[in-house]
Amino acid sequence: TEFSTQKFEIIYVDDPGFSLTLKMYQENSQSSIIMPIVRGMAYVTFEYNSATPKISTTHAILSVNGQTSGRLTGKRFEIVLNNQQTWILYTLNGDITLEFRENQLFGTQSITNVLRLTKKQSDSYANSLLDTHVSVYPIGCQLKADVTDSKGAYTFIWERKGDLTKTLLHYTLAHHRQVMSSNSATGTPIQSQSSSKGPMIGYIGNVWIMIENSLS
Repeated sequence: TEFSTQKFEIIYVDDPGFSLTLKMYQENSQSSIIMPIVRGMAYVTFEYNSATPKISTTHAILSVNGQTSGRLTGKRFEIVLNNQQTWILYTLNGDITLEFRENQLFGTQSITNVLRLTKKQSDSYANSLLDTHVSVYPIGCQLKADVTDSKGAYTFIWERKGDLTKTLLHYTLAHHRQVMSSNSATGTPIQSQSSSKGPMIGYIGNVWIMIENSLS
């Protein structure tokens, strides 16, 4: 989205420093986009408020839902790029219409909706999990820690929005998985590569409990 006089404001930071929420808006207008940016998020989330989407990329867009141009209406859009990646754009609150032209996607009108974007996986089951868990998203985290003698436990309690009947899908790093309690979150075949910390694997769970059996 492009605003003629674009402003940025950080409107929330959680206590552990796991997340911040960024608001983009235009002066003297009700239009805004709010982005909760959370460490390990499996999708990028955009909360649109009376704003018109405009989606572009440095790569060429080859097709959207199999179309090479024209209008598309729906809640799920597969965007195929020329770098051998496919990204999935979801809407959480009803259909939107996009115009595909000039290597960009343009909304045909302003929307109040939540858009989420994620990279498509090579595994069909992994993609079905992306579809299933897209409707709930993280906005922050609370951290708890307990120590008894040489044994410790720390808990991530994810703050969520959207469909709270669904369970959160979120990426873990290797040091999380080494101590993750199997009673708190379940691993999936969803994967991505961190630029500095190795493979990230998607886990399903609203609360992560990690156990350190020896702190000495």
